[in-house]
Amino acid sequence: MAEIELISPTVDGKKNRLQRLGEHFLAQHKRHPALICLWAFLLPCTLMALAHACIGVWPFGQMSVLTLDLNAQYVFFFEALRSFVYGDGSLLYSFSRSLGGEFLGIYAYYLASPLSYIVALFPRENITEALYFMFVLKCGLSGLTFAVFLRRKDRTGPLVTLVGATLYALIGYATVMQHNTMWFDNLILLPLIVLGLYELILYRKYKLYTLSLALAILSNFYIGYMTCLFVGLYSFFLYFSLSPIRRNPKGQKWHFVRTFAGILFFSLVAVLMAMIIIIPASYALSFGKNEFSVPDFSLRLRFDLPDLFKQFLFCSYDTVRPEGLPIVYCGIPTLLLLPCYFICRRIRLRERVSHALFALLLMFCFSVNTIDMIWHGFQMPNWLNYRYSFMLCFVLVYMACRGLSHLKAIPKSALLLSAGALLTGLCFVTYYDYKKVDPVFTVFGTALFCVLHTALLSLLAVCPKSKQSRQRCLSALLVACVSLELGLNAIYDLAYLWDDVGMATRASYTDYVAKWRPIVEQIEETDRDFYRMEKLPYRRMNDPSALGFRGLTASTSTLNADVIAFLEYMGISADSHWSEYCGSSPVTDSLLGIRYVMDDSTARRVSQTYSLCYEKDNAIVYKNPYALPIAFCVSDKVNGISFAPNDEKEPDERTHFDTTYSVFERMNLLLTAILGADETLSVYVPFLDYTSERDNLVLSSGGYYAYYYISGYTEGDKGTLTFTLQDTNGKEVYLYMPSQYMTDGNTLSVGDDYQMPWFNNSYYGTAYI
Repeated sequence: MAEIELISPTVDGKKNRLQRLGEHFLAQHKRHPALICLWAFLLPCTLMALAHACIGVWPFGQMSVLTLDLNAQYVFFFEALRSFVYGDGSLLYSFSRSLGGEFLGIYAYYLASPLSYIVALFPRENITEALYFMFVLKCGLSGLTFAVFLRRKDRTGPLVTLVGATLYALIGYATVMQHNTMWFDNLILLPLIVLGLYELILYRKYKLYTLSLALAILSNFYIGYMTCLFVGLYSFFLYFSLSPIRRNPKGQKWHFVRTFAGILFFSLVAVLMAMIIIIPASYALSFGKNEFSVPDFSLRLRFDLPDLFKQFLFCSYDTVRPEGLPIVYCGIPTLLLLPCYFICRRIRLRERVSHALFALLLMFCFSVNTIDMIWHGFQMPNWLNYRYSFMLCFVLVYMACRGLSHLKAIPKSALLLSAGALLTGLCFVTYYDYKKVDPVFTVFGTALFCVLHTALLSLLAVCPKSKQSRQRCLSALLVACVSLELGLNAIYDLAYLWDDVGMATRASYTDYVAKWRPIVEQIEETDRDFYRMEKLPYRRMNDPSALGFRGLTASTSTLNADVIAFLEYMGISADSHWSEYCGSSPVTDSLLGIRYVMDDSTARRVSQTYSLCYEKDNAIVYKNPYALPIAFCVSDKVNGISFAPNDEKEPDERTHFDTTYSVFERMNLLLTAILGADETLSVYVPFLDYTSERDNLVLSSGGYYAYYYISGYTEGDKGTLTFTLQDTNGKEVYLYMPSQYMTDGNTLSVGDDYQMPWFNNSYYGTAYI
């Protein structure tokens, strides 16, 4: 198999500096063949770093890599991990999440990658740069592992290795999903797992397969589960893609059974090695994640075939929202070389058929809802669909590399026919799907790079072996063209991801932490007791992890459903997988041990019984003098009390904590049980001396207070309900008003003092007015 080498052309028959540099590169490569793997690492790193620079990521602009869940959750967990490394935290338990809970589940899902510890190498105030560096490093490592895979499995030359590694490292999944950094390790390890599987089948070598699969599960058990499914399916196709004489040269009996018994055995060994992560992860999932959603296993198609074809095109970013399609972009050269792979007679027919069937199987898994649910652990993904789509990209890029390796053995018209088919498909999706296809970037860009790649590949295919200088020049141009396409696609994906879900500026995180963290540290320095604190302004729901205090605000996929339900029944905003310090009162604050409350509003939003203990630069801290310790004695009458709705219990097990009670009645009953009183206490009493006005609303005639929009309501209409309190007699007044109209834009105004969002995704608890 001929190798197509890289070198610069001569000018007027003389060697210029660029050519001498190219010859030096080739000489070094021949002396150290593995040097190409270094380039396979550096080129993707450079392209990914440039893509971030082009969209203005600091220090090239004001933006950061914080987007979607990285901005809302993960960065705070990385802060907690960094604190653990420096001795200020624990991996076992954290009081910074929803009153406190196990932390190993969070570690197993978000932080178990060995590369997560990179954050400890950066200064605390540069955690966004640590994540940026991590993204770039992981992109380079995926190129490196794919290069190792190609070199060891097929002994590919420099051109095939570098092009294949760059294509794989910069697939659309690697760009769009990189903020889910805990998933990226499986993308890095997949080439090594497949290489280990190949060596296990052929040579009975088990170390690479076992260690790489174990590391994949350890890094993230969720994507690791999908990787195990991939291995289980791909092992059959890989086995039958090899000729009988190659896979069983000694003609051993029961070779098939013995081979798959070995694969199963070493897979179990890998799983057992990963039990240190699987066990705490399973424990964390038992607190409610498994009941997080009601899965839909209906047998139906998720999308149409033309929609999937569109996802392979240049600049084909769709969305990461629930309606998003599989992210399967893997470069125009891949699409051009796939038909060449299938018609190349130097590649065994059984290999071509096996890989074609396996690729079709993965696409079938995407499209069938029931099978896709199995891939996702029997749960519907919460955004970010088809989280295993990089596995199809791996198979397609590998087939394209096989076609590129045998480029000269392919019929000369094959590339032209392949390009013609691609352009015809582009015209088809443009005509029938024009509202979803970008006419400039996707259509024009795909056509342009299709022509450029076809021209370069055709010239390489017909270039005589004796014209080495011309071959080297064309090879260099092909690498440059591939790099240009992938780099532009990465910029496009990042820009449209930013436009789709938003990206946070660096200052929005660093300035926020720099403002509040010293205040938290000062409070803890002056008051060394064990207590909780909270704050009214919040950046995201995991602020306690970033600032390092014990609180009740949190959001994590490894949720504790009972704690969240408990907080919700106490009148605090909590639902699904999150809870937030909104709706608290002196009673709940005291019961939950919240001693300090931080705020940045000049309007007092906490009880008058709280004393002001800090005020500086628009930062205020109040102290609750009635905060109870984390454990205190109560009456045995609280035994058996449940906040669960009555309709969820048997008739003889139902308690008076029914959902038909208001939050205030429920709290009165709870305090009565805690103190062991014989009669219900009236800590909260109804306030009746008020008047109300309403606009565009009507009061229900059903015997209870419920307001509805007047007939003829249309989307966008607004309703207003105004309460005017006559005389509070110095008493504090709290409001709790559930709503079925939970949409953004709803607000609660308290006189002229302040206005805040209400009745939306995260604000609907008790309000202090």
